[in-house]
Amino acid sequence: MKKSSFLFSLILPVFFYTSIESIIQVNKNNTKCWEYPNPFKPWEKISSVCGLQEKKETKRSLKDNRLISTNIIQFNYNYNNIQDQIFCNKIKEELKSAGEIITNLVNFNTPIKVNVTFGDLCKEFGLCDRNILGKAITARTLPLQDNYVKQYPQALVKQFLLEPEPQWGDYDINAYFNLYFDNFNSDFQYIVLSELVHGFESFSGWDNYFSNQIFTPNFTDLIKSSNQS
Repeated sequence: MKKSSFLFSLILPVFFYTSIESIIQVNKNNTKCWEYPNPFKPWEKISSVCGLQEKKETKRSLKDNRLISTNIIQFNYNYNNIQDQIFCNKIKEELKSAGEIITNLVNFNTPIKVNVTFGDLCKEFGLCDRNILGKAITARTLPLQDNYVKQYPQALVKQFLLEPEPQWGDYDINAYFNLYFDNFNSDFQYIVLSELVHGFESFSGWDNYFSNQIFTPNFTDLIKSSNQS
């Protein structure tokens, strides 16, 4: 895994968001938030009213002490008809490890809640391609304004330390992983890391080592061309 590429690709958007914390505010004229319950159908969204919490007596600052990395990304597990407890515990450890990799690279100041479901994609969503291992998406977006009104992923909005705080949804990221597949030759931690980054509406810079596209450009074509000349 190339942690340096991952660090740059995730730090950049987070740095950008937090750097404009002083000019961002909840848009009072456009109070519609959006919920995204299905990671496999991101175009299906449910509108909900965005409210504000009561202003807290003690205001937090970006200079406050950072959270312990093991407590930042918090997982809620849903096992759909999976009875193998040993297998479930292994999955929990992989998720925990993936979360710690992210939080050791990025300084978050507010915990992030991830709702993770494990099940059979074919039965539950009609997606019977056994090569699909999983997907994650932001669970909720909120409208903020910095000259223009934009929808921001809740996981990142939490890092702004807005006063007063918006009403948060139950979860920041929704993830679903398929546990019924033809074979399991893929790196599960790699998949989890990649999808968690997608939950922040970002993308990692890791190479796709599942195919010969790991090389850029594809040296296979260059070798063929050299042999033919």
